[in-house]
Parts: sequence; C-alpha cells; structure tokens
Amino acid sequence: MKSHLRNVIAICVTLLSLVSISMNAAETSTPRLRLAADSGWKFMLGDPSGAEAPSFVDSAWRGVDLPHDWSIESKPDASNPSGAGGGFFPVGVGWYRKTFSAGADWRGKRVSVEFDGVYRDATVYLNGHKLGMHPYGYTSFTFDLTADLKFTGANVLAVRVDNSAQPNSRWYSGSGIYRHVRVVVTEPTHVAHWGVFVTTPSVSAESATVAIATKVANESAKPAGVTVETTLYDGAGREAGKAESALTIAEGKEMEAAQTITVAHPAVWSPASPTLYRAVSRIRIGGKTVDEVETPFGIRSLSWSAESGI
Repeated sequence: MKSHLRNVIAICVTLLSLVSISMNAAETSTPRLRLAADSGWKFMLGDPSGAEAPSFVDSAWRGVDLPHDWSIESKPDASNPSGAGGGFFPVGVGWYRKTFSAGADWRGKRVSVEFDGVYRDATVYLNGHKLGMHPYGYTSFTFDLTADLKFTGANVLAVRVDNSAQPNSRWYSGSGIYRHVRVVVTEPTHVAHWGVFVTTPSVSAESATVAIATKVANESAKPAGVTVETTLYDGAGREAGKAESALTIAEGKEMEAAQTITVAHPAVWSPASPTLYRAVSRIRIGGKTVDEVETPFGIRSLSWSAESGI
C-alpha cells in the first residue's frame, strides 16, 4: 500500500528594519512601532553582583553595538573549556546594560522586547525586576516590559548571559547577544507575538489556496470586538486576494481567525525564481486600524512518497 504524504512549505521571513535609532523613535507609520535596540549597550565580561540594578555604576564598562560576540574577540587557547567544538575560544559569563527613555506615546500601550538570539542562558531584567530567563541559545524570545516601564527618568534593561557550562555545542557558537534586538509597541489589542502563520495547502498552475491563521491578543481590561482583515499582494504590489473575519475576544484572552484566500495563476516560489507574496494582517476596532503586521511568504507545494521520494 502506497503511503503518500503531502506537506506545505510556507516561506515566512520577518522583515526587520534595523537602522540605528533611539528606542523612542518609530520605524513605520503603522499603529505597531518596531524600534531598533541594537546600539548604545554597555558590556562587561564577568559576573558582578547587583548588575541588574538601575543604580549599578557601569561607567567603566565597554560600549558595544549589537550583534556582539565576546568569544571571537579573544584568542583561542587549548586550556579553554569550550574544547575543539568551540574552537578553544573563551566563554564564561557576561553582562549587557542599555539605558533608554520611554516615549510619552507609549502610555496605555503594550511594550515588549524581542531578542533574535542570545548564546546562551539569558536572564533579562528591567529596572532591577527579573522578567524571565531563556535557556537556549539558538531561538528567539520576547518579554513584556509594560508593567515595569517608567515614563519619568531612565529605564535600564540588563541581560546576564551565561555560557560557562562547557562543552555545550559541537561547533563554534560564540557568546553574548549575537543577534538583533528590538522593542515593539502595540495597542492593547493586537496580533499576538508570532501570531500569523501562512500555508499553501493546494497549488496548481491555475490557482493556489492560501490559508492564514491569525492569532489576536486582547490585553485590554474589557472584551473587544475586532475585524481581522488579511490582504495578499503579489511581487509587483498588486492585490491578489482578501478575507475578513469578525472576532469577539474576552479581556486577557487570545483568539485565532482562520482564513482561506484563492490566488489565481500564482507565481510559484522556486530557488531559480524566489517570488514572494505578502500577507498584510490588519486588526480593526470600530473601523479604526489598531495593528498591522506584514508576512512575506512563497507559494510552493512539495509532496513525497516512499516509492518516489520528493
């Protein structure tokens, strides 16, 4: 009996605008603010007590911009515990601190920090309060800053990075905040973090079915009636389809809108012709757009079987 499996490849690449700007300046004119937070960090290799506190004096620390890897800055040594897999580079514990001001327009909003990757065992603090810990070095993560954010005076974001448990990799991993960081400001009701998932379950030369799952978070103090609108655009910026869904979300809860859009005569993604479409997700309340997220994706279908392979 032949066993056929069909799977869908959705190529979703987050578009990151990573220019060096202050954290209280907007990168776009949409309701969602994505603010680059790569510049202006202070760094120390070591583990001083109390470095998470806003009152801690970091004037002697070195200024760095992200991405940053402290291991590659030093010389390899055969005695280093990272071993051959880590290139014999030094590891250990390091601290990062960033001081910033919260914009007045952030009041009443939800504010979070997104790390694309920290190697590894990152513990994050805001104004001395521990937000949480992320133990893995290769995945992205986020923490909510809203409750501990100050609108008068400076805020201090501190990150302790512990790469001392060795060996922990079969190859060179580096140490530190080695990928980009950003601050995201949204309305209380918004697309949830990593909340859009696009697949193409049916593809032919004549048409393609695009399935979009959009998770919406209501972090306000009352129920929210929202409209989820998804518009697809082709590589030339032409509209390729649209869908709308209505949701009523209880306070403090999340709901998902499942939508299907048919695209006529799709331009299929391939390595030779990597054509991308865009899914623009808009959240509206009372006709007003309160959030907008853009998700690039490729239309492509792969199938495989035990008899024929891919």
